[in-house]
Amino acid sequence: MRALATASLSFAAAIFAAEYILPVGWLPVCAVVFAALGATLLVMRRRWLRGFIIALIAFGVGLGAFALHYTRTVQRARALDGQTLELRAELLDYPRESGDYCSARILITGDGLPRLQARLYGGAGSLAGLVPGQTLSFTGKLSAADMRYGESYDYYNSCDVYFTVNAKSAVSADGAGGGA
Repeated sequence: MRALATASLSFAAAIFAAEYILPVGWLPVCAVVFAALGATLLVMRRRWLRGFIIALIAFGVGLGAFALHYTRTVQRARALDGQTLELRAELLDYPRESGDYCSARILITGDGLPRLQARLYGGAGSLAGLVPGQTLSFTGKLSAADMRYGESYDYYNSCDVYFTVNAKSAVSADGAGGGA
């Protein structure tokens, strides 16, 4: 039980360090260094080192996992930041209307684009009547969701949303959807 607690605490500390302390470019190198240091100490076979070895290896694995996830999601989203494209997407939840705009969570499914979740924004009533599961087609401006007003913003990424998309054309829906 203590070994599992040590591993999970170290893994969580690595995720915290990767998100808030260490520069992203250093993550793969730091991951290898910590995991290799733990593996090297493993050869010594000293019982009193067991917790330290587990902590080092879990910290290295945590840094590596964060770096891999960051590369597959956030960096791909930043590469498309500011582009206006023809998009195809699957609607993941019911649209919410808030005064003069409407928003919904979507999964981008277009060819050549990363399959990442996004928050779609359109004018009031522009998404009315849509149900989850429908395929949407529209022109939209992509923005990376980890920046807001020039500041780092991690709320959307914590919800697995990597883009905000402003609909620049009418949103057309195909399919009946699979709403509840």
